[in-house]
Amino acid sequence: MERQRGVWHLSLWFCWSAACLRAAAGLDIGEEVFALDILSYSTDSGPVVIPAVGLGTVQKNNSDLTVLWTDGGKAGVVAGNLVERKACLTTCAALSAFLPAASEALRNGSMMEVDRCMAMQRHYQAAACAMASAQESQCPSAFSRMKQFSDVCTDIGVDIASAPGDIALRFQRIFALTPIRYNTSAGSGIVHVAVGSRGRIIRRAASIVVLWDEPAGLVGNVAEAQVDNATCLESCAGLMDYLLAGVSAVPDTALTQAELCLALQAHANASACGLKEENRAMCPGVWSLLKERAGSCPTIGVDLTKEIPPTDYEHVPCTYCSSDLGARDMTGTAFAIFHYIPLNVCEEWCATNSTCGAIDYSITKSGCRMWSWCPSNVQSCFWALYEKPAQRPPPCQRSTRRRRPTPRLALCRSPPLPCGDCQLR
Repeated sequence: MERQRGVWHLSLWFCWSAACLRAAAGLDIGEEVFALDILSYSTDSGPVVIPAVGLGTVQKNNSDLTVLWTDGGKAGVVAGNLVERKACLTTCAALSAFLPAASEALRNGSMMEVDRCMAMQRHYQAAACAMASAQESQCPSAFSRMKQFSDVCTDIGVDIASAPGDIALRFQRIFALTPIRYNTSAGSGIVHVAVGSRGRIIRRAASIVVLWDEPAGLVGNVAEAQVDNATCLESCAGLMDYLLAGVSAVPDTALTQAELCLALQAHANASACGLKEENRAMCPGVWSLLKERAGSCPTIGVDLTKEIPPTDYEHVPCTYCSSDLGARDMTGTAFAIFHYIPLNVCEEWCATNSTCGAIDYSITKSGCRMWSWCPSNVQSCFWALYEKPAQRPPPCQRSTRRRRPTPRLALCRSPPLPCGDCQLR
């Protein structure tokens, strides 16, 4: 982990290789050119500095490219990829503002990489023009230089050829999807970055380097799966609540899988939003996290993208009324009729029938059974028990340990046994 500003890793393109000099092959003697970067020459009377966009005329172009510069009247050798024909300034007039801004940003040691890219992006019209396909042959030096800037800035998350905005800065501002911790090199202990904390990417190479807003000044590496575009937090209402619920529920080894899934299902709207197909590209970290968590819950009949229906009945997950333990339907028989109706209809039917004290609902079959007497079994998460509010038994008749693997008597309405025999056994 580091607490220092990023270091710009673009070369300044003072290049003398044959590949670099090829860019000057099409320049004729006497042709007017301009500088793509700040150039400096030493003379007997002191240094001569040629500004970006400074004009000159080609004097020699064989083994070396020599230009007589208008500013300072100095003739000097220059790499072919640092000059371009003057006509390109007419084709892409915005280069007159872009090139000085880029040269200044490259030499500003206090700026981070993303700041340099954003300085260039303010002149996005120049970048878009210079990288047009026709410019590769007509203005090759300007095209190549702009392409290198663009490649580095795109890795950081800034599209210098697009107007500033959420898309152009897609991954420049990010937030933490999961808790992140760093061991400080200064020996000050462990530093925590909380879920939802925001920061901005300052470098993308083998790893992503983020400058965090909180703790202020903290710079550290993150894995791609740990962060996502900051705008995703606002694009899905309730996403932050979902992430916080995951922080407390996912590591809790005391929770059963059903209880974990139900804790996350309480934020179904955020799951449904984050898993929309368009978010697969715009919010890949969020999409992948939600997809992974949602993948295991359907096996126990819980769909994290669908809200838990509102109910006055007490919901007891992974539980069903057991005929083997003495459950009786509303007619007193051991085997209740299965009704293929929605849960809310089941509850309405039970509410209007005075002999109905509970229903158990099959998540896989989307139907229910109604019971007057319901000793229950906590063995199958494909079932859920719903106890009628008005029929809830006194404390002596119910167990409060829902995860106990042994059978319990969930409801003792009109029991054939005294209350004392209504306990777990």
